[in-house]
Amino acid sequence: MCMHCSAASLQSSSLNCEGVAAPERTLPGLTRRSFGTGMLAAGLTLGRRALAADAATVKIGTFGPFTGPAAGLGLEAKKGIEFAVAQFNAAGGSDGKKVELVSYDDRGNRAEAVSVVRKMIENDGVQAIVGGSLSLTSIAAAPVINEAKIPMVAAYSNAVGVVKGEDHIFRWASVADVQGWVMVHHAMKERNLKTFAILMQDEEYGRGISNGAERAIEELKGKVVY
Repeated sequence: MCMHCSAASLQSSSLNCEGVAAPERTLPGLTRRSFGTGMLAAGLTLGRRALAADAATVKIGTFGPFTGPAAGLGLEAKKGIEFAVAQFNAAGGSDGKKVELVSYDDRGNRAEAVSVVRKMIENDGVQAIVGGSLSLTSIAAAPVINEAKIPMVAAYSNAVGVVKGEDHIFRWASVADVQGWVMVHHAMKERNLKTFAILMQDEEYGRGISNGAERAIEELKGKVVY
């Protein structure tokens, strides 16, 4: 998530989704079907529910690979989110409430992603989650987030399965299958390449890229030799 996209994520000043830990609920959960087009474009709406800690703040969470092989991706996304939060708070926040960012390192590990998401929902009381993580970790954590009726906007989780069947999970990124399809179309249409070897990382994102590429190669009468 770049700084520009992160800043856009916090432009909505209305709070209209609930979280699981609240003792009482005032509004129905935010789902893919009830999420307005304008709010989706803004990227983030939050819940108006009883806050267990500080009523002057609204907590949002983010998780990602802040250490390990994919740390470059996770840390850059985190910087963008921190920038957006600072900019949003400097502009007055939402109805006078400031946003507090709660962040956890999932190390690019599925089990760790589930653990930190449970922690930020159950212990920290976050009302929304932004950024998401890698495809494999976002897919692992999505059922926990969805069950809690906490909205999450995934910025760089490209695999199809991230949002599939999860009403409270949204994606602000192109789908991996589409990326693979576009790569091949560019290679064959713009560069006149016809023969390909496909190398992929064997997880949800890599398989999506490969699936899209293979479909495009077949459609355009190319050839896969490896």
